[in-house]
Amino acid sequence: MRHAVKYVAIAIILSEAAVARGGIVRPPYLQGVTRTSAYVLAECSSQDKVTVEYGTAASYGSAAATESTEDTEGATFVHNVKLSGLLPGTLYYY
Repeated sequence: MRHAVKYVAIAIILSEAAVARGGIVRPPYLQGVTRTSAYVLAECSSQDKVTVEYGTAASYGSAAATESTEDTEGATFVHNVKLSGLLPGTLYYY
């Protein structure tokens, strides 16, 4: 299933180890959106890297990985993934 959003859209891919431990705890969400970049945050049960695939075509074409993680009080980890080089007003697929 593909979705499109006016400014940026995402796909979250977890390592096999992260999936085995339960994977994503809270659905991904965007923060710090600018005209050319955005942060994707995803709360996971593992510190294993998260990869976000995105692009201007349904075949994606770009990927970014966890830049940093933050521990939560619930023994989970919020992954911060920065998408950069985005074009203003462009449709991105995930």
